Amino acid sequence: MRQFLLFVLLLTSIFGHSQNSFPESWIGNWKGELEIIAPASGAVQANFPMEIKIGTTEKAGEWSWTIIYNHKDVRNYLLRVKDKSRGLYEIDELNKIVLDLAVFGNTTVSSFEVDKMRIVDFHELKDGKMHFSLISYDESKANLSGSGTAEIPTVKSNVVTAMQRAVLEREK
Repeated sequence: MRQFLLFVLLLTSIFGHSQNSFPESWIGNWKGELEIIAPASGAVQANFPMEIKIGTTEKAGEWSWTIIYNHKDVRNYLLRVKDKSRGLYEIDELNKIVLDLAVFGNTTVSSFEVDKMRIVDFHELKDGKMHFSLISYDESKANLSGSGTAEIPTVKSNVVTAMQRAVLEREK
């Protein structure tokens, strides 16, 4: 019984730490190269510098989240906690657009649609680096299959048409 309790305490400390470390352990300036990936071949079609700057603000439960593309396209956002215990946050683009963001341990996931284009992005802290990836597809070009019955429901699938990725390192 004692070993079981120690095991539970160990798991609680491990999972509790990873859950509670966002966004505090992410604070800093992250730099790397964003790659635009070609469909089928996986070749890099284009690449350019990308930065993510995460910092504190004067308001509790709020952090600055700035993305800079190619040293000149600066996007200033705010990250706000909605329900930390459930890993729910939001990115406020400061222009009436607010995106939901979910945390799964050391990974954030956001999914949103702009003019029928669905975008899903991931940020993951792994081995001291931030791994960013993004996919997008046209919602209006979904393929439907199945029967639409309780036994065989209708399934909607989409062809991913764009992919981006970056590995960002924290500045010292």
